[in-house]
Amino acid sequence: KWEMASKSKSQLAVMKFPQEDGEMELINVIDNLGVTEEIKSVRFFDNKAYLVTFMRMDPLYAIDFSDAENPNVTDELKISGFSSYLH
Repeated sequence: KWEMASKSKSQLAVMKFPQEDGEMELINVIDNLGVTEEIKSVRFFDNKAYLVTFMRMDPLYAIDFSDAENPNVTDELKISGFSSYLH
C-alpha cells in the first residue's frame, strides 16, 4: 500500500458543463499537486480554489481560475502535520 501511495500524484480537472449531448468537456488539468499526497479538501471562492492534500505534509494550494482554460497555482504553503478541514 505505501509503495502505491508513494507514486501517486493529485490533479485538478477543469470541466465544462454538458451541452446538448450530455457529455462534459475537459478544458484543462493541473497536475502534480502534492506528489505522493491525496486531495482531502477543495474550497471554491469566486474564481479561486483552495486545495489541501494529505499524507505526511499538508500542502495548501491557491489556484486561480479567472481564465478557466489556463488555471494556475498562484500560491503554495507546506505545513507539517495535518489539517482536519478547510473552513
